[in-house]
Amino acid sequence: MSPNGIFLSNPQDICNSFASHFQNIYTSDSSSTISSPVNIQNSEPPVFTNINITPDEVVSFINTIDINCGPGPDLIPPILLLNSDIQLAVPLTFLFNHSLQSGVFPELWKSSFLIPTYKKGVKTVIENYRGIAKLSTIPKLLEKIVVHKIGSSIDSLLNEQQHGFRPGRSTTTNLAVFTSSLLCSLEKGLSVDTVYTDFSKAFDTVSHKILVSKLRRFGFVGPLLSWFSSYLDNRTQVVKVQGLLSNIILVLSGVPQGSHLGPLLFNIFISDLSFVLKNIDHLFFADDLKIFHIIKDSSDVEFLQSKLLALETWCSANKLELNIDKCNIITFSRKQTINHFTYRINNKTLHRVDFIIDLGVCLDVNLNFAKHYDLIIAKSKRMLGFIKRRAQEFNNVWVTKTLYCSLVRPLLEYCSLIWDPLSNTLNSSIESIQRQFLLFALRNRYNPRDFDNLPSYKYRLSLLNMQSLANRRMFSTVSFTFDVITNKIVFVFILNLTAFHLY
Repeated sequence: MSPNGIFLSNPQDICNSFASHFQNIYTSDSSSTISSPVNIQNSEPPVFTNINITPDEVVSFINTIDINCGPGPDLIPPILLLNSDIQLAVPLTFLFNHSLQSGVFPELWKSSFLIPTYKKGVKTVIENYRGIAKLSTIPKLLEKIVVHKIGSSIDSLLNEQQHGFRPGRSTTTNLAVFTSSLLCSLEKGLSVDTVYTDFSKAFDTVSHKILVSKLRRFGFVGPLLSWFSSYLDNRTQVVKVQGLLSNIILVLSGVPQGSHLGPLLFNIFISDLSFVLKNIDHLFFADDLKIFHIIKDSSDVEFLQSKLLALETWCSANKLELNIDKCNIITFSRKQTINHFTYRINNKTLHRVDFIIDLGVCLDVNLNFAKHYDLIIAKSKRMLGFIKRRAQEFNNVWVTKTLYCSLVRPLLEYCSLIWDPLSNTLNSSIESIQRQFLLFALRNRYNPRDFDNLPSYKYRLSLLNMQSLANRRMFSTVSFTFDVITNKIVFVFILNLTAFHLY
């Protein structure tokens, strides 16, 4: 591994180097004030003073624990709680309620393992990793119960534009709102300038003091507010790599990634940014923010730029930094001639691109998804080639099918609602990946080169109890539509555009 160009081979040195890297990410919490109020949709927020937990609830949530997860710093394996749920329900209930009512989160529960997780770039470079917290089982159980107790009330106060870590919302709903809005504009012959922003280590640099202030504005008072403050303060982490433990890391800022409360707290922290960006279209998925605006003349350009200045001010007040080098501007338009305007953040000109990967889907300026089709087909072919090489000696066709369904098919179906092609040619190109898999999987039964005796594609699908990719995409779209109509998926934007006819 290489931190800052210095190569290390000793496992303990690597472990400590990871710890040093993660420690430098955290920022000290000096005195700060919030310049922008939390948007509570012109209504008084509910007052959260305390939470009471019952033994039945503890038993119920113990039975949702994933026993495949290893123990945290307390070395208590999850299966111990699962096998002793009735016996432990009462003492755990007492501990949980005492912690919540006294407003104190126990110090021993604030320690966690930090597991380095690769992001992108060169795998041997330590800076290309982020840390995921591995909490002890008991405090994580308490977090899960607290989120269940207050989650729905908090969700009603969050900004409508946030699609991350919320029930009934996903990357698909985020992209569906965005692409639907774009298509409406493009069909009218309009151009839409979209700014994609990138926060630097957003989850790790959240100011605890500012977050507690925002919790107070959301209606948290008394022991529960003190409990959240105690939960955030004086946390420690130890990097765990290949069974080795690093030096202790002091967590000076941020919300724990890998916890149940972390995503909820981050959504609260960033929610008031929508109040700053009012009157302009924008969407969040956690810390991924895009701001988009129809451009008709120079006044629209000035308005979008003014919102970028407001974003600068908010970031400064809330101690979050934007990585300007990773912020991009793209103009979506189907005009013959497109005017490209310059936008700046922190006095730096934003980089202009012709296509962008938005939550895993490649969007080009014309919004015809041509680049996305090329990317998913190429990536799927590479993964299918990997399976063919590794599974050449496998005789069990169901094992091969499992590999395909786990590693290849998801690449061809992710967010298919957004890009489902209408062209038969494109449908055939995507379907050809699955055709190639079937030829490989059934190679011992049918000669792939004997086209005269090769059964139909439909029949070969039936042999493995599979459906065509086109049918699966259609079923996915119908299921999504049904979930929207029945409110299992929160999609107000589409519901407002939908007319229902009852017969």
